[in-house]
Amino acid sequence: MSISMQERTRTKLLQDTKEPIVICNAIRDWPAFHWTPSLLGDLLGDLKLKFRIGSTAESKVLWEADCQYCEATIADFVQWGCRDVQSQEDKTFNPLTKFDHNQTWCYGDYKYMAEVFKERQDITQAVQWGSFGFKNKDGVDSTFWLGSRGSYTPCHQDTYGCNIVAQIYGRKRWVLFPPENSPFLYPARIPYEESSIFSQVNIKYPDFRQHPNFKKATSYEVTLNAGDVLFVPKHWWHFVECLDTSITVNMWIDLESDGVDRLSESMVRAIVCGLIGESEEKEKWLNPTEKWTSIETNLMYINQSLKSLPEKYVKEIYTEDEPANSEGSNPLKTGINPLKTGIKRSISVRMDGSNGKSAKLEKPMEQFTDKSEVKDKNIDYSMMADQTKFEVKKLDLQIFLGQESSSHGIGLGNIEVLTPSDTESDVGGGKLNDIGFHELINALTSPKVIDAVKKELISKNRAVTKN
Repeated sequence: MSISMQERTRTKLLQDTKEPIVICNAIRDWPAFHWTPSLLGDLLGDLKLKFRIGSTAESKVLWEADCQYCEATIADFVQWGCRDVQSQEDKTFNPLTKFDHNQTWCYGDYKYMAEVFKERQDITQAVQWGSFGFKNKDGVDSTFWLGSRGSYTPCHQDTYGCNIVAQIYGRKRWVLFPPENSPFLYPARIPYEESSIFSQVNIKYPDFRQHPNFKKATSYEVTLNAGDVLFVPKHWWHFVECLDTSITVNMWIDLESDGVDRLSESMVRAIVCGLIGESEEKEKWLNPTEKWTSIETNLMYINQSLKSLPEKYVKEIYTEDEPANSEGSNPLKTGINPLKTGIKRSISVRMDGSNGKSAKLEKPMEQFTDKSEVKDKNIDYSMMADQTKFEVKKLDLQIFLGQESSSHGIGLGNIEVLTPSDTESDVGGGKLNDIGFHELINALTSPKVIDAVKKELISKNRAVTKN
């Protein structure tokens, strides 16, 4: 049986492509290719989108929580972007006119078309991913982005799947970095958003005094014109900026390997939400699209991720002296006891300073709630003099998937962490300039910590299941 060109394209993208690919003039036969902001404004009438507003003069990374927000129609957006002087009547009825279009940008980003355009099949069916081999995939499976010149998405890495992007109108600049450049991009989990790891680097105006290792990063830059399609492989970092008024649609494609990442993300969520606690100020540490979840919910996510992890990835995570069980079945399928109340959670962090002194911080996880820094009377803060750098050497994470007295509780103790001195990088290994909240979060959620915890968690769960 012959394979269609569309199916060959899909196979090449998902199996053979390890670097970003641009396919030029690839969607000229899509009905969506004829979209313009004015046309959509006329078609959608009074339908309102939530726009994110940012300053064009901002020289630091502008996180989503730092932006202003405004609900407006696409017709309002088009009128706001017009460079002609607007009348007082326009300003009365258009909510966007309170923002100076010469000093701000406006971005209707991350809009799920299935939700926003649920009453308009003519809009969702105008996107046709079948031309790339993704049968029966259209706008219902896509996300819509409408932005003015200068609007952007901070540099980040998507932890799940790969990404296919169609540029409908205007131009967009993409700056991409391969996954192995992660240590040079200063990853951060604050602001926290599941499935997104943000870079602390301002890609447009990098500060090499603050982020010196960014000089080591290798970037790939491309400008997408109307009609172009970009394929972004899994875990590639990307910064995206509108060079003109721009319309884009994209689709995230699930991959089998996402099961491993869901386990990692469930552990990151448990740590982050546990440290944030139920503080009334927790929204400051979460991306606006993210919600805080309880420890019971987070441990349920961990349990579900363990059970659904494909067997071949379980085998990859096992150490060499821990072969898969002789029956060849997934030892995690039977799971563990249902979650109960009375769950214990605590963190112990040992910090060694370059001046030869050390400190140990040990508390229940819910006490790590201060928004600026964690203090403990047992720590000698004098060793922080002269901006001494500290490195997290060992972590003791106690995660119980049941009551503390249950034999099915899983304790993760003395997890070794590779430090910056080992990796010749001052990120990802847990270096702390002080014992600040952000630094603590980033240290505890660094890939090396999560990978170590993941292996220990699977090992302990496997032992429980076999017994």
